[in-house]
Amino acid sequence: SKPFRQLTIENKLRKFLFPSTLKEEELIIEEEEAIIEEYSTELLMEMIGGDQAQLATLLNTFINQGKSNVANMKQALLDKNWDQLQTQAHTIKTSFKYLNLFQSAALCEKLEQFASTKKENPEMHSLSKKIDLAFVETIKQIQNDIEWEKSEIKNYILFNHYLCFFCI
Repeated sequence: SKPFRQLTIENKLRKFLFPSTLKEEELIIEEEEAIIEEYSTELLMEMIGGDQAQLATLLNTFINQGKSNVANMKQALLDKNWDQLQTQAHTIKTSFKYLNLFQSAALCEKLEQFASTKKENPEMHSLSKKIDLAFVETIKQIQNDIEWEKSEIKNYILFNHYLCFFCI
């Protein structure tokens, strides 16, 4: 038999420890349910003419604004503020599209459509969690890429420094 995934164990413990207080939508989504896409800056680079500094600013904005947008989306869902939920889902969808994250954008589109009905739908909570996980995963990818870039620049500088040392 397969070993349990961490999220499966967490869900089982939550159900066991807090059976009467836990709502189904509060369970952590299983890893296999989360959509994990690899982002691409191709579209953004085309729009900004290949300007690396502007790309860095846009990625920073995606991270900072995105955190706020996702938090607002989750709060709007809890408050049943359908107009705000629709607005936040639309905003996040657009951000995902700029990074070629079309599966994640489709989740936002679906949530946006549910919110437009002005009625609660059980699927909304699952969609919100998946969008949140997709956003967090994208942030991790961006941060890993930034760290890799920094290490490559550092290695380049060190290599050239030592190369110049031997040239003297």
